[in-house]
Amino acid sequence: MAIFKRNPNTSCCNVYSLCLITPDFHWFFLALFFLSYHQSLVWRTTESLFTNVVQQYPDSHVAHNNLGSLFYRRGEIDHAIEKYKDSLAVRPNVAAFFNLGVIYMDNGYPAIAREAFLQVLKLSPGDMEAREKLQALGE
Repeated sequence: MAIFKRNPNTSCCNVYSLCLITPDFHWFFLALFFLSYHQSLVWRTTESLFTNVVQQYPDSHVAHNNLGSLFYRRGEIDHAIEKYKDSLAVRPNVAAFFNLGVIYMDNGYPAIAREAFLQVLKLSPGDMEAREKLQALGE
């Protein structure tokens, strides 16, 4: 196996010479291959990817939010709400509040939706989508 390495004996920084990787490094690359393969099995689907992230890093509000969005798209509203609330428990964030607002708005809970969109505006005063949703709710 060969890689290119900068030749330190030249004054020009763009001159590279070919160096061979010693057999000891082959084990390193073989180990990386197997670790990458194992990780690809864990991350086979979007759900398994974000579930794994939540297991490894439970304080990832983004992973909780992304799982919520995945459940929402599949029509699993209760699971989606749970994951958005998990995201907010880790860290109040615009995405989870907005997504909760959309769910509550679409499912006939305008008062709760209004509160969620107001929280979006509290965190991000210039959020035009939240303003439009509030206008649609009669705010």
